Amino acid sequence: KRLATSRNLESSAALFLVSALLLTIWLTLAVIAPLYRLVRQAERLPVDRGRAAPIRETGPKEMRELSRALNRMQRRIDSMIESRSRALAAISHDLRTIITRMRLRSEFIGDEALKSKMLKDVETMDSMLHKNLAYLRGEQSGAGVGLIDLDSVLQTIADEFADLGHDVSYSGGKHQTVYGSLEDLQRLFSNLVENAVNHGAHVVVSATPPQDGFIVVDVADDGPGIAADQKEQLLEPFVRGEPGRTVDAKSGFGLGLSIVASLVEKAGGKLQLLDRAPNGLIARVALPAAFS
Repeated sequence: KRLATSRNLESSAALFLVSALLLTIWLTLAVIAPLYRLVRQAERLPVDRGRAAPIRETGPKEMRELSRALNRMQRRIDSMIESRSRALAAISHDLRTIITRMRLRSEFIGDEALKSKMLKDVETMDSMLHKNLAYLRGEQSGAGVGLIDLDSVLQTIADEFADLGHDVSYSGGKHQTVYGSLEDLQRLFSNLVENAVNHGAHVVVSATPPQDGFIVVDVADDGPGIAADQKEQLLEPFVRGEPGRTVDAKSGFGLGLSIVASLVEKAGGKLQLLDRAPNGLIARVALPAAFS
């Protein structure tokens, strides 16, 4: 009798353990797994704006309601960003029309010194608005992608700035290849080099062979550098390193580094702003290599 009782207890315990295991598996599949999937999708908002599919409204009632709320939030974010972009693009377009009239009227100024200053201010305004429009177009356009000879792009950019009288050099020459958009890569590194020549006298662009699947490109200058507490902030749109100074040909609207950060993220790469000894800044971009 005692043996039978012991066997019944063992059977009950085994049944309990199996039931608990099945319940755990069910909870994992029915509740926890959808919750983790929802967290991963929510973390991409609004980074994958316009590219990611809406969050699937599945699972328990609470999960469906939460997914539905996140989808509504994403649609509102998309609408707000598009409205902002359209408004800024319209303003920039109208201002460029006025700038054209100002340029034409400046030609009739008799005082050559005043005329030169006026035309210089007009050209600066036109350049700033051009960057603004380019930034807004970059948010909405998807340039074609393919295999790109990164060394060729970097050498061309360095030569173009050198032809304009800047001290810019490039070291690499290994015909390293990445998969991406030629237009995006040109914008990315042109912005970095432009930022470097605006703040330093000597700029060195270098690329290293692929390591751990990434090609690392450094754009180093000998300028004053960036304070540690400002590096993260300067990657945001319309933020400049010296908020108190006036907008001129060198300071800009604060779009350069934000454009770079956006393009690097789009390419699946990484961006770092590092201090250079004894002074200066190193903008380091790591891009996935097409062939490791």
